[in-house]
Amino acid sequence: MKCQVLAFLILAITFETFSQEIITGKVISVNGEAIPFATIHVKNSNNGTYANELGKFELILQHSKTDTLIFSSVGFSDYYISIQKFKNNNNIILKEFAHQLPEVIVSNKRNITEYLGARKDNSIFTFGNVNTSSTEIALFIENPYQEELTISTVNFFIKDLGEYKAPFRIRLYSNLGGLIGEDILNTSLIVSAKKTNAWLEINVLKYKMVMPKAGIFLSMEWLYGSNKKYFYEVRAKNNISDTNKKINTFYGQNIGLTDEFSRSISFVRSFKNSWKPYYFMFPTNFPEVYKKQKLNPMFKISVLR
Repeated sequence: MKCQVLAFLILAITFETFSQEIITGKVISVNGEAIPFATIHVKNSNNGTYANELGKFELILQHSKTDTLIFSSVGFSDYYISIQKFKNNNNIILKEFAHQLPEVIVSNKRNITEYLGARKDNSIFTFGNVNTSSTEIALFIENPYQEELTISTVNFFIKDLGEYKAPFRIRLYSNLGGLIGEDILNTSLIVSAKKTNAWLEINVLKYKMVMPKAGIFLSMEWLYGSNKKYFYEVRAKNNISDTNKKINTFYGQNIGLTDEFSRSISFVRSFKNSWKPYYFMFPTNFPEVYKKQKLNPMFKISVLR
């Protein structure tokens, strides 16, 4: 009898500790302004979501109450709180950290615009069909000159699959010996495409960003779940052994992948978890000639020199 009672208590405690619940709230700045598309996730996990354009969020927790929630946004310091201490419908206040824009001097003698990165104008390969709570992919772009260059535009090739109008966040990172370093763009820059099978070009001159001699990583961050209208369904077989097609739900746009680089120079991650090298997984029935290709995202920047 004592063993049965003890087993019941252990089950009850386990259920209480790990039971699912929905938390809600709003992410704001010190001045009380909403922080659109802030990130909310459980530390060291893929359990998370994004706030909407009004800073409001809803997250289904799948972790222990002893775990930690992290609230973050570009240009703000992260905020940590244990799940147990979090109270629904509260405002989460993020403090903006001070950062000074570098002085960028553009010579009037030479204002040559040059594009660096992917050069192709189309591709049969795509990256997208995002079905996890956050995805970010970055491409390394080499600086072929022994000088710092002013970044004029950033560019992404948007395919005609998925919900191409879904907003996404632009990220730029320094290069640390082939690995992704710190943020170079300390502003949450959200954009969306107006057409497909075309390059989306965004002018970033006003942010006064400099491309270091060591090169740069240009990244695209899907804002998964920030707006439900950007979900879409695809009916397909999940693997060869399936006899029937299944409905899969995905989020946001798809981008083009290019084979013009001789090696893989891109990385992927979810939320603020570790970056991992990206390798395109070809279907088993693809011709061998395709499987030898190294595919990377179709991103590029233009610089002034």
